[in-house]
Amino acid sequence: MSQANEQAAALQDILKSSTESAMEYLSRAIPVLENNLSVLRSDDPSKGMAVINDSVDGLQWLMEFAELAGKANETQPVLSMQFADIEDSLAKSVQLIVEAMTALDHPLLADVMEFELIATLHDMQALVTHTLADLH
Repeated sequence: MSQANEQAAALQDILKSSTESAMEYLSRAIPVLENNLSVLRSDDPSKGMAVINDSVDGLQWLMEFAELAGKANETQPVLSMQFADIEDSLAKSVQLIVEAMTALDHPLLADVMEFELIATLHDMQALVTHTLADLH
């Protein structure tokens, strides 16, 4: 096997492993964030804020994964563009979440979570599922 083929195979393995990790994270994170919506809309949203704070690193990793997956799939322009769109949507959602948290606007925070972030995570989960099927 040539060095170029070995490198391509190694990159494919990395992409597969990262995609599997993304699927595992999404499978755990989406239900937690969905359950958190009622807490954010309650009389004591502080526990909901803690869940969001705990999710920040994972969301950052998902944005990095979307960027990597988009670049790794450059030979498939539609797939690459879909990952770029997910990355953009996640970045916008996180920015809106930061603004709502800074303003202590819990209703806005819950709405951004429900209609922006969680919707994007569901879209990402579908895309990751499709990508995993292609990688196997």
